[in-house]
Amino acid sequence: MYFQKIFKLILALILFTSCLKTAEELQHEKEQSSHLQESQKMLAELTVKTKELEEKVSHISGNFEEVKHEGKLDRFQQDDIDELRAQVEANQREILEINKELKDQKKFIKQLTQTLGKISKVLGK
Repeated sequence: MYFQKIFKLILALILFTSCLKTAEELQHEKEQSSHLQESQKMLAELTVKTKELEEKVSHISGNFEEVKHEGKLDRFQQDDIDELRAQVEANQREILEINKELKDQKKFIKQLTQTLGKISKVLGK
């Protein structure tokens, strides 16, 4: 009889404590959530910046093609043309770098989301 009471008490304590999250687990979840939000913000910013750069490249390329088409190329000095080409190339390189960062951020967010899901499943048991 005495052992049954102790056994029930120990069982109740184990069940109760297994349902509670430790402060460390809560802090870990909070940090992961914070990282996820930061990553999503960075991803949104990178997407906007990419679109802006693509618009700039398109605008510069359009201006160059328009000038070239109209035969007004002699109006521009070769330095101006070289500068425009350099800007287009620099913008294209920057777009490529931003797209790589964007891809890396998407991969990180996917991994983070999977990890949060696993943690959630483990803690939910």
